[in-house]
Amino acid sequence: MNFIDADAAVPQSARHTAAEPDLLTVAVPPPRRRGRPRKWQPATPVTPPEPPPRETADEPTLGSEMLREAEEIAEAWLGDRSKQSVGAVYRAARPELPAEIRMPAVRVGRRLIIRRSVLRAWWEAQERRAAR
Repeated sequence: MNFIDADAAVPQSARHTAAEPDLLTVAVPPPRRRGRPRKWQPATPVTPPEPPPRETADEPTLGSEMLREAEEIAEAWLGDRSKQSVGAVYRAARPELPAEIRMPAVRVGRRLIIRRSVLRAWWEAQERRAAR
């Protein structure tokens, strides 16, 4: 019976010796960066952001223009906070009304919110529609 010598089948140059490290245990160096090395730069000073401009008397902010309750909308639109006026606000803002008639108020939960300028523009559009 002939046995094949395993080392005889492998060429001498491909044989693993104890002096050569195993390929799986060799650490691979990190890839080299291309181009010039970066120069050291001092950190740029951090400047604090500028504060927002303060509101002036002739320039209202968005928060001051918002009407946040049906009572506020009724007072701005109809001049009083009675139950009848508040009911008129809720009836004008019903979602089932056509878009050209409906008050463009935003509902947040049970609250109605609208800007004064939007309420004024909506009311002027209603007046123009009635004049036709």
